[in-house]
Amino acid sequence: MRILLLLSLPFFTGTCFANDLSDCKVVVGPNTVRYNYGYTFYNVFEVSASESPVYLNRWRVDYINPEYLDKPRPQGEKDFDFTKSIRDKEFNVNPGESIRHLESLGKFRIAKRPVENRDYDFAIKYTTYYDFTNMPLLSVLDRSHTSCGTYKVSFCGDGIVDNKYNEECDDKNDVNGDGCSSTCNIEPK
Repeated sequence: MRILLLLSLPFFTGTCFANDLSDCKVVVGPNTVRYNYGYTFYNVFEVSASESPVYLNRWRVDYINPEYLDKPRPQGEKDFDFTKSIRDKEFNVNPGESIRHLESLGKFRIAKRPVENRDYDFAIKYTTYYDFTNMPLLSVLDRSHTSCGTYKVSFCGDGIVDNKYNEECDDKNDVNGDGCSSTCNIEPK
């Protein structure tokens, strides 16, 4: 008989200083997101085939350049939580397995257009705490893994024709009457 001990463990959200990806063991991206669109963000936890099973027990999410995001939840409420799939597995991840374990509790709207070109516009850092014993009372033995997703914001007027969002042209401005409209459609001559 297996006994699963569950405690009400704290979650954390925070803001990091810009360009602080130094503690990320994995960096994914940059992924492209569109200004003024909504997105569900998530993280995948993977255990290599040579490791022992692990038990996820808490998490922390930090944002780099959070001004790009309109959060889906009121101030003070958590924006992320463990997924149903990891709860159904009793927070256990087996060797050779990867699982979507953390997900936003609603869609984040991309709220800002970048004013300069850089490697990424914002990032989300996911830190997951885990152990090999499934004994939350021994949290001093917890290990952590931090992975980061970096994102570039695309928008009409950024100079890149983005077919994914039905742009026909992009002349780096939002002026009509110059052959490319403010909505990035070719204007009749």
